[in-house]
Amino acid sequence: MDTPQGGKGKIIDMALSDVRVSAVVASFVLSLWVVYLKQNINLDGILYMRAANMIIEGDWQGAHGLYSWLLYPSLIALVSKISGLGLEGGAHFLNACFSGLLSYVFISLVQEVGGSRKTILAAALLIVFYPEINEYSYKVIRGSGYWPFYLLSLLYFIRFLKAPSWRYAVLWNVSMIAAALFRIEGVVFIALLPFVLFGQRDWSFSRKSKHFLMAHSVNLAILASFLVLQATSINSLASKTGRLQDPLLSLKALWEEITVGLAGKSDILATTLLNQYSENYATLIVLLIPVVIFLGKLIEVITPLLFCLLMFVPFMKFVDFKSEGAIVMLWAGVINVGILFTFLFPQFFLQGRYVVALALTLMVFLPFVLVFLYERWQMIPQKASRKAWIYYLLSLFLVVNSGEALVAIPGASTKKYIKDSGLWIKENIPVSANIYSNNIKILFYSGHIYALKQPVLVGREDVTADWLKQWQPGRYEYLALRVRQGKSPSQEEIVAAFGSQPLKVFENRRKDKVLVFEGR
Repeated sequence: MDTPQGGKGKIIDMALSDVRVSAVVASFVLSLWVVYLKQNINLDGILYMRAANMIIEGDWQGAHGLYSWLLYPSLIALVSKISGLGLEGGAHFLNACFSGLLSYVFISLVQEVGGSRKTILAAALLIVFYPEINEYSYKVIRGSGYWPFYLLSLLYFIRFLKAPSWRYAVLWNVSMIAAALFRIEGVVFIALLPFVLFGQRDWSFSRKSKHFLMAHSVNLAILASFLVLQATSINSLASKTGRLQDPLLSLKALWEEITVGLAGKSDILATTLLNQYSENYATLIVLLIPVVIFLGKLIEVITPLLFCLLMFVPFMKFVDFKSEGAIVMLWAGVINVGILFTFLFPQFFLQGRYVVALALTLMVFLPFVLVFLYERWQMIPQKASRKAWIYYLLSLFLVVNSGEALVAIPGASTKKYIKDSGLWIKENIPVSANIYSNNIKILFYSGHIYALKQPVLVGREDVTADWLKQWQPGRYEYLALRVRQGKSPSQEEIVAAFGSQPLKVFENRRKDKVLVFEGR
C-alpha cells in the first residue's frame, strides 16, 4: 500500500474513504442521464416489459410463455409496483441501481487483487466513465443485472481461493446463480470456474479435490434436487430445466458447424472468390473470419484506447497484483472467450453486449496500468519535455474517450419522432381501438402493446410499394406507419393509395416519418 505524502496523501485518503459510495452515486446519476439523453426504448426492453406487465396482472403463465427466463421481468414488475414509476421508469431505475452495483463490485475486485489507494481511485474513474456501460444504460437488457453479479461471483471466488471456507463457497455460487438467472452463460461459469483450483501448484491433489467439491457444493445440491424431481415425476427432466439446455444446444450447433458447416463454407469460398492458386487456403480463411470478428468487437467494446493500454500488461511486473486474483481473472477470461466462440463460430455474428463480461474481466488489469503510467510521469524531471507531453495527450484522450456516451443534446435522437407519435396516439386514440403499426415501439409508447398476446412480434417492417398493393383495407380502425426516407414510398404515394390524408404526421431531421391514419 502507498504511504500518504503531504496534501496529496490526504486527498487520496479522503477520496478512498468514500470512493465506492461516490462511484455508486455517480454511476446511478450518469445512467439516468444517458436515459434522458437517448429517450428511446430498445426492442428487447419491450419484450421484458410486456412480460412484467403480465406478472403485475397475475398472469405468470402468460409471462412465461412470452419469455421463459423471468427474473429480470419480475424485478421490473416489482420496482415498477413499489416505486410507482411505471414499467419503463421502473426498468430504468432498476438498471441504474445495477450500474451502481457494478461500480461498487468492480472497485472491490480491484482492491481484492492488490490495488493500492491510487489504483482504487483509477478503478473508480475507469468504471464510472466506461463508455460501453454508459452507452447501454438506456437499454433495458438482461446484461445490466448479469455483469455486476458475474463480477461479484469472481470476487467471492478469489476470496475462496485465498482462504477456502463454506461461507465463500456459498457466496460465489449464489452470486453466479443470480448472474445465470439474467444470462444463461452464468451456468457455464458455475460448471467450469472451480477447475481453476487444480492449477494451485502448492496444493496436494486431495486438497484440490476437497475444495473443488466444496466450491461445487451448492451446485451439487441443486443437481441432486433435479434428479429427485426426475425420479418422482412423470415429466422429463428437460421440461424442468428450460433454458438450462441452451449451453448444450450451443455446443451441438458448434459441433455441427465443425463437422458439416465448415466444409460447406470453405467450398463456397473456394468456388466463388478464390482461384486455383489460393483455393487451398479456403478453410484457413473461414477459420480466421470468426477471429477477426471477435477481435474487432472486443476492441470496439473495450474502446481502442483502453485496448492499447491493455497491451502494457504482458510487459509489466504487477508486484501488487496477487496471484490468486490473476489466475481467477485469466481463467474467467478463457471461459468467456470459449463462450463467445461457441456462439460466434456457427453464426459469424456477435453483438457488442455479449463481449462486455470479457471486457470487464480484462479491465481489472487496467487501473494498475494507469497507475504505472502515472508513476512514470512523476519520474520525469522536466514536466514540459516532449516525453511528458505524451502523458498529457494520453490524459486528454482518456477524458475524450470517457465522455463519449455522456455528451449529446437531450431529445436530439433521430428516433424521438417514433416516441412522440406513440405518446400522441396514447392521448388521442383509445387503448381499446384496433390499431396496426409496422413498428413495435409505436405500439409500446401508445400503450396498445399490452393488449397483444402473441409471444412473437415483428419489431420493424418497412412500408414498400408491394406492401401497399397487398394491404387489405377495413381490418383496422387506425394505422400508424413508420415510413423511412429512401426505403419507402413517399407520403404522397401512401396518401394516394389510401385515399385520405393522415390524422397526424411526425418527422425527424432525416425526413423519416410516422403517418397516423384513421379507418384504413
